[in-house]
Amino acid sequence: MKMKAFSVLDSLIQKLSCWISRSLVAISEDGKDAENDTSDEESKPLMEMSPSKENGQEKEMSKTLKSGKKVFELNNHSHNHLSTRRMMKRELVYVVVWLLACLYLTRVVESSDRCKAWLVQSIPTDMPELPRISGVLSTGDVFQWLANNSTRSLDIIAQNWQLLANPKDPRSGDFGYSDSELQRFGANLGALVYKSIDNAANRNVSIRLLSHSGVYPEYTKEPSDLAYGRSNVKNVTLLLSKWWGSGIVHAKVWISDDRDVYIGSANNDWKSLTQVKEVGIYLSGCSRMAREIKTYFNNLWRLASLDTLTHTRSVSDQQWLINRTVPCWSHFVSKKARCRSPLPSYIETPNVSPGYPSLSDPEMFKVDIETLPRNRSCPEPQPSYLSFAPPELLFGKHQSDEQGWIDTIKSVVEGGTVRINTMDWLGQSQYTNPKVYWSSFSSAVSEVLTYLLGSSNI
Repeated sequence: MKMKAFSVLDSLIQKLSCWISRSLVAISEDGKDAENDTSDEESKPLMEMSPSKENGQEKEMSKTLKSGKKVFELNNHSHNHLSTRRMMKRELVYVVVWLLACLYLTRVVESSDRCKAWLVQSIPTDMPELPRISGVLSTGDVFQWLANNSTRSLDIIAQNWQLLANPKDPRSGDFGYSDSELQRFGANLGALVYKSIDNAANRNVSIRLLSHSGVYPEYTKEPSDLAYGRSNVKNVTLLLSKWWGSGIVHAKVWISDDRDVYIGSANNDWKSLTQVKEVGIYLSGCSRMAREIKTYFNNLWRLASLDTLTHTRSVSDQQWLINRTVPCWSHFVSKKARCRSPLPSYIETPNVSPGYPSLSDPEMFKVDIETLPRNRSCPEPQPSYLSFAPPELLFGKHQSDEQGWIDTIKSVVEGGTVRINTMDWLGQSQYTNPKVYWSSFSSAVSEVLTYLLGSSNI
């Protein structure tokens, strides 16, 4: 699609260049004619010009008008005629140069916006038997790059914050560790990430920080401190439990200048950078994907400003036989009782049992997956798509997270492998009462095993 756009732009530039050339030639020839007319007539008073010449000029002007050319009235004065023509030529050249520069810069920006992706990883220190894979980036490095390279905007979603170690607070999990121990644990990397965000704020970058209420004892202290006294830094706490009865902001996302993105499992916690196994993906030069991810961010940001009392409903879930709290625009709410979504990018999708939209053809992106420093790359850009949760925040043609998981599991082909890395694997809810059971993931795995091995071998 981008190549097609470039070919159209090339065609436009060529046509504009041809039109410019014809126009300049026409003006040049007209200027020469005017100079000749001036040399022939400059010794004669204006009133002595013969009527035949005046009639000839009128006929020429009439002929020019009929041919569709624009004619400027030059008061029949040869010097004024020549001066005006020269002025027209100069102004046209200025306009042409400006247009070509704009078109060229547009093309350069588009062609340079080549979306690439790198895997990102956190590996606990003091574990030589579990080294970081060669060519995979460090989470702490990527966070610093995103903050340090931001010039206009930086949006961050995190479950909790504790980038700064706090060994002197008896309530903290860091309590009692010495400086040398914290250094060995890599706690300084969290401080560097915090400083990079602070520096971006000092550069007047527009920063939005969205998170859950955090964890004891820090809670939201760090994002609150970053926003304190700064009009360019906004901090919002979003409690999803008020919207769905349970659940938290669990996504970890960084968006820099609507172009570079991190999506992964790492919290804004120094332990997530050096003491916990985390994985993510770093997208560079991916404006199109960044815009889609920012839409999701904006939906969460908007959610934080709405009154949950007037925008939620209690519904009876017939599949799980429980009462649920959901946003009033949820597909679990009957169509007649459903409200209009206040989210600007929310798209109505068909109600599919048990209330989740089913999207068979999600919007696809083609991304070059690369590794550093060896710069290995897939031979062709890999088709990818974005998924989001909860489903009431979906927009466009994007999948829900649950369906994205199932799609991935079922995509395995004969001889292929499915590798699943999760914190928990439960076919039931963990933090709600009564418990809710579902089998979508286990059923998908069983379906793949049946396909690959045959039901008789299971």
